[in-house]
Amino acid sequence: MPANNDAIVTVTEERIGHTVRKKRVNWTADTGDGSVPSTGCGLRGWVFMAVTNPDGTKVPDDNYDIVLNDGNGFDVMGGTLANRSNTTTQQAFPILVGTTYGERFVDGGLTFVLSGNTDVSAAGICDIYYKAE
Repeated sequence: MPANNDAIVTVTEERIGHTVRKKRVNWTADTGDGSVPSTGCGLRGWVFMAVTNPDGTKVPDDNYDIVLNDGNGFDVMGGTLANRSNTTTQQAFPILVGTTYGERFVDGGLTFVLSGNTDVSAAGICDIYYKAE
């Protein structure tokens, strides 16, 4: 069934303390094919953690994937948002090289990309925590 293009993605920002910010990406999948459009959620700062939380009633496919691509097309999380649970809130930290975790600098461009979901109208949240520059 083709996409109905009625998927919804909204991005909000919250200030937490003096320098820490949270970008919240709320997403609801398309009612035709379960797709979620890639969405810009630009920021300038050091990304240090992301938390995913699937909707408790409109559950996505288990092991859906998220990448947060910077302006150069690199996943700032280094793949740690792959295989998300469809029932459990999970946190992830950026991988810099190999198994070394750390903060990743983003200079403006950041794109939320969700794949691996076919459950129509599934929903969830991805919170991106960063230190603002």
